[in-house]
This record gives sequence, structure tokens and C-alpha cells, in this order.
Amino acid sequence: MAPPVCQVVRPSIKRSPGRSPRHQRWVLAYHLPVAATVWILLAPALMCCLSAALAAASVSKPPLTGNCSADLGLVDGLTQQEATHVFTLANSTTAPLELTSIRGSCGCEDLAYLVNSQRQQSITLQPGEIVAVQMGVRLSGQPPIPVTKTAWLIGAAGNIVATLSLSLQVREPYRVQPAHLDLGDVPAGGTKTALVTVDIDKSLLPTEQFPAFVTDTPGVTAIQSGAVTETQRDGKQSLAAEYLVTASHLTSVGSATARLSFALKVPSGQLDTISLPVSANVVGDFAVSPKAVYFGAVSVGASPVRDLIVTGATAASLQQVRVLSGSPNIAAQVIPSEVGGDSNHAIVRITLSGKPPAGRLQTYIILTYSESQTLTVPVTATVVTSP
Repeated sequence: MAPPVCQVVRPSIKRSPGRSPRHQRWVLAYHLPVAATVWILLAPALMCCLSAALAAASVSKPPLTGNCSADLGLVDGLTQQEATHVFTLANSTTAPLELTSIRGSCGCEDLAYLVNSQRQQSITLQPGEIVAVQMGVRLSGQPPIPVTKTAWLIGAAGNIVATLSLSLQVREPYRVQPAHLDLGDVPAGGTKTALVTVDIDKSLLPTEQFPAFVTDTPGVTAIQSGAVTETQRDGKQSLAAEYLVTASHLTSVGSATARLSFALKVPSGQLDTISLPVSANVVGDFAVSPKAVYFGAVSVGASPVRDLIVTGATAASLQQVRVLSGSPNIAAQVIPSEVGGDSNHAIVRITLSGKPPAGRLQTYIILTYSESQTLTVPVTATVVTSP
């Protein structure tokens, strides 16, 4: 018995019942002009898309090939002044390629083409020729965070031929934790303390003796607390010590800031400064609203008035409030009358008087509650001459 034969089955065309050949010819005669019109309208757009696709497919590869990015990771700013990397690139075109200059993203890059170990700022590469591009980043002044520096290789027409990127992070030779100390609320005239940890590379402390912090605010001090301990940081030996930071006898109610610092000699022989910003909110027995006075534009000779509301613990406490003006053109007095029937409120009336010179007046008033509590209120005005 013969094997079955694979047959090609063609689809049969069946005429719709009731559709005569004359009707079908009429349908073709009607639809062909419509199809032709649609083609004429869409042909330019289709040709444009086809041209774009062909252009994209024919884009040539970059004129310079090679690895254009590098990551140096952690670099030690104490033992080296500059971090350097050499990129190797090749001319991938069939024609000579002229590179006229190198530009960097900021002034901290050392850029050059290397030809036989000689530095050049311009070069012409023959087809297939390889060039070494040196990119160096000066580490002095770099923050201890990841940074990326960029360099552009410029062609003869002023165009960018290639972009190089170099990433790194300068290792900290010391660390203060926390980097910023916020003491929060501190009672006026009272005391509040907190601990900070200072970690320094062992190579910077040959005697293992930590220096003392110097303060710019008499009421904020730091004293070393406990023994020095050895530890590891970023794979290097370091020494750590705790300091007890104390805020005491702060009398100015409101926000307060201070800075603790000490100098450390680095291998280059220069002194590097370790600093610790300190902030606090000094809380007293009275408050004032608003916290600043602005008269706005004032004509010479005018005497505008502004009121401050002072809140104290008791009516008796408000009788102790005294006012000192920082300018002869600002008069201020305490009016011990109650505000809104509340006995722990009083008014400080501020008057701009005299004839201050035209321009911006910036001064203050100081409210004194006791020897341990003062509050400074900024006062500003713009004095204008009358038209």
C-alpha cells in the first residue's frame, strides 16, 4: 500500500449568497480609489519612518573605543596628594582622528595624553592607534563622600569625541560621632551633658594622647572621658576616645550654637582642624511674641509703635523684666498691665524715635528676667526720606 501523499489544500472562495459578479465589480470599483487615496496620504509618513529606521541602523560606532569609566573606591588622602588613573582608548575609525584638548568638570583634575611617557595636551591618532589618557584628581579639599569627576576629549571641530569618568571616595583620617551634636532643650542657667566619640588614625597620634577641644562659646566645653581604646576603621588601626560635652550657664533664651575644635598635624606637616558643631535651645521662664520686630518702611521723623507680648510664669515674675535697647533710636518699656485678663502676660512697647539716617536700621532689644535669663529680639526698619 502506498504511503499517503501530503496534499496542498487551497482555500475555496465562496460567493456570498445573493452577490452577483456585477455587484462584486462595483465594490472593487468603489474601494480601489479609496485605498489609493489613503496610500497617497500615508506614503510620506511611511517613507520618513523607513528613512529614520535605516539611519538608526547605519549609525557608526564611537570614534574612540575602550573603557571610559573607572572606580578607585576608597583612597587615602593622608598618604597621597592625588589619585590617578590611566584610560586606554583606540581610534576605531578609518581616518586620522585629531584630539585638540581635554576639559575637566572642575579645576581639580590633572589631564594629559601620554605619548612615550610624555605628557601632551593634543594628539592625532591614526586608524587603529592606541592612546593613554591620564586623569588625576587632587585629594585636598575633597569631601569624604563618593564623588565622580568627568573629563571630555575634544576634537578638531570643538566636538566631544569621548567622555571619561573617574569615581572615588576620600577616606576620613578621623571621625566624630555624632558629626553634629544637638543638645535639645537646655534650661537657662542650668546644665546639660552629652557624649561624643572621636576616632583618629593611630599614625596621627604617635603618643596616643588626644588633644583638647577648644570652644568658641564659654558656656560649652568638652572634656575627655575614659581611656583611649584601639579599634579598626576601613582596614586601618585607629584610636578612639569619648568626650563629655557640657552646656552650662547659658543665659540667652532661644537657639544657641557653639563650635568645638582642635588641630591635628598630618603627614604633610600641615595642621588639619577637627570641628564639632553644637546646638541647643535655651529654655527660660518667660517667652516673647513675635520673636522679631520689623517696622517696614518708615519716613524720617515718624514714630511708629510695635508691641511685644511677654509671657511669664506669674504676674510677679513679669515685674522683674527689664528692657535694654541697642540703639538710641529705639525706645522700649514694659507695660505691666494684663493682656486679655491673663495675669501672666505683659506688653513691651517699642517706639522708633528720633531721626535715624535713611537706609536700613538693624538693632535689637534685650529683655532681662534675671541674672541667668536674657532674651534678644531683633529690630529692623527701612528709613526713607519723604517725597
